[in-house]
Amino acid sequence: MHVSLYIYQNHNKDTLARYNAAISIERALALEFKNFSYYYLLPKEKADHPGDIGVKSVRRKKLEDGIASGEIKSFNMSNSTDLREQNTYAIYVNDKAHGGTANISLHFPCKYMCELQAIFENIIGLSRATYAFQIETDSALKGISYVITSTLYRNERINFSSYLLNNDKISKPRMMYPVNYFTETQLSYSHDGVTFRDFINAYFGADALNALGNDIFILKIDSEKLSEVNNDFGEAGFLISWIETRKKRNSP
Repeated sequence: MHVSLYIYQNHNKDTLARYNAAISIERALALEFKNFSYYYLLPKEKADHPGDIGVKSVRRKKLEDGIASGEIKSFNMSNSTDLREQNTYAIYVNDKAHGGTANISLHFPCKYMCELQAIFENIIGLSRATYAFQIETDSALKGISYVITSTLYRNERINFSSYLLNNDKISKPRMMYPVNYFTETQLSYSHDGVTFRDFINAYFGADALNALGNDIFILKIDSEKLSEVNNDFGEAGFLISWIETRKKRNSP
C-alpha cells in the first residue's frame, strides 16, 4: 500500500525551494532517488496542439542545474521506473505552463507513514497551496493516475481536470478524503446560506478542524465512513466531483 499527498494550486514559484524540500525526504527517510525527468514545451513543428509537452530523462546534476537556472519548472523523480512495485516512491512537481495546472504529488509506501506526516505538512506550507489531500492506494502507479483524471470512489465523477482548467481557484473540495487540507478558499464557500466551515462544524463537531499554521486547516476522516460522508457532503452541495448513487425513495 502507498500513501499519496496531492497539492494543488501551489503559489510558491521558487522551483529550487520545492526541489530542495523534495530532496530533504531522502535524508529524513534514508532513501535515494535514482530516476529524474523534466517536462518541456514541444516546438510548434513537433506539437499536435499548442502547449503540448515532452518529457526527458536526465541525471540528477543536470536536473539541479536546470532548476537553478530557471530553465526547468516541472520535474519528477523516483527510485524505480516500475511504479507498480511496493517499494517504489516518487515525487512529481508540475508548473502551470506544462499541462495547465500547478500541482505537486508525493507517493510513498505506507511503512513511512509516521515520518511522512510532518514532512507532508512542511511541504504544504512551503508550497503555499490552495488545497491538498491524502489518500492510500495499492501502488504508486494508482496514486499517480489519480492526480487529475481517474476516480477513487464509486460516487465520484471524472471531471476534476476540466474543473482545474476552467476555474481560477478550487472553491470546493474534489471529494472528502482520509486527510484533507483546506484553506479559507474552501472553508468560506457558501451554499444555500451555509458556509463549508459551518457545515463541517455541524457535521463533525467544532473541534474537527485543526489549524496548520495560519492559513491551512486539517480535517481527518475515518476511511470506513468516507462513502457516507461523501454522499452527505455531496448532497449538501460542497463537492466538485460527487455524483448521486443512492436510490431515491418514493414518497409514501
